[in-house]
Amino acid sequence: MRRVKPKKAPAMPLPMAQLEEETRPKPVPAVKDTSFIKFDGRKLNEDQKRFLSELIKWGTQTRACMEARINPLQVEEWKQDDSNFMTAYEIIMDAFGDLLEDRAIQMALEGNEKMLMKLLQGYKPRKYGKKVEVGGPGGGPVQLSIADLARGFMIEQSKGSSGESDESQ
Repeated sequence: MRRVKPKKAPAMPLPMAQLEEETRPKPVPAVKDTSFIKFDGRKLNEDQKRFLSELIKWGTQTRACMEARINPLQVEEWKQDDSNFMTAYEIIMDAFGDLLEDRAIQMALEGNEKMLMKLLQGYKPRKYGKKVEVGGPGGGPVQLSIADLARGFMIEQSKGSSGESDESQ
């Protein structure tokens, strides 16, 4: 009997996740030095501290979970059930927003006109914000009759007397 040498199986393509991992550029944290983050006085466990340290670096919950190796569902549970964690989470997200704002201002001052306009729209919306014009049909004046005004007044009065507010609707 003659032995047949088994053929070598063709090389399998890399799984998509592995392929993406090898070709995707490595992300760079927005904040490298997190020594200014102190958790003193807060009742946080080590996993929470590790997650929050990554959150200030990356600014997104998803990336922080990946880097800290924490299940995102666990983070959602902490946010629901642990007020100390939620307070720290909100403070860190505010701080990251401030860091982004600092960077945006720096970009605007370095000549980025689009960034400059965005910042001006935010800081001075009356002057640089989008203008909204209110008008009637064909851009003409808004026409209201006395009956329209009375109807609106009666609706507002009935809301007030029945104890309803705009927030309850």
